[in-house]
Amino acid sequence: MRYSLFLGLICMAFAGCQQSLVCTQELGIIFGPPDTVIAIAQQFRARLEFTSCGGHQRWSGSPVWHSQEPAIASVDSASGLVSGKSVGQTLILGHDPYEQVDGTLRVTVR
Repeated sequence: MRYSLFLGLICMAFAGCQQSLVCTQELGIIFGPPDTVIAIAQQFRARLEFTSCGGHQRWSGSPVWHSQEPAIASVDSASGLVSGKSVGQTLILGHDPYEQVDGTLRVTVR
């Protein structure tokens, strides 16, 4: 309901919409980036993104991040900033307490 109302308001704001977009209530979940290879001291930001309405609506989650092997790749629990520490492979785990969603990213440090 709130998604349809939100899209309706956006449509009216642009005044060029002729059709009403009917949204479904599915929840798509994207943890990314998938299977990342980095060098020692290189960084990237892990992310969680939700989609709905057939992909027309997108928003970011607020996960808590955790590294399975912090000696290989560490991650800031709040920001998702991953840093390569030593050669190896590990998993970065994310949990969004609001949506009750868990996800995993594989990281290889070379």
